[in-house]
Amino acid sequence: MPQRDPNIIIRPAAIKDARKIAPMLAYIENQETDLYRTLERMCLARPHETLLVAEMDGEVAGFAALRVVPTLSAETPYAEITELYVADKTQRERIGRAFTGHLEALAREKGAAHLVLLTGLRNTPSKNLYRALGYRDYALAMRKTLKRREHT
Repeated sequence: MPQRDPNIIIRPAAIKDARKIAPMLAYIENQETDLYRTLERMCLARPHETLLVAEMDGEVAGFAALRVVPTLSAETPYAEITELYVADKTQRERIGRAFTGHLEALAREKGAAHLVLLTGLRNTPSKNLYRALGYRDYALAMRKTLKRREHT
């Protein structure tokens, strides 16, 4: 495991953490996300993702998720950091570094050969942190919003 900051504890997310995660998700999504929706999302994600929280001074200060993906194009899976959010505090970079180191170790442990993450194009502080940690531009991610089909 990476070098640890004794003031930051990274642990598996528990159901009780949904109360702290919900407002963080609402901020990320720029829309209201309540406790029950957050609990539902946590339960749906658990079979596919490892959900973690970071605590600092006994308070949940962020959350992250790691997914390991087998792929047809390689013998070993790759891993994705699908979520990494740190609450706006003065220790933001320390927590981000601690999360990233923990997620890298976990991905290696699960047999992943590479670790991929996405961040917003305008999220300069995060891009700077990831680059300082050795991440390089890899691909262009594109997205299309799909309209939901009406059930008849």
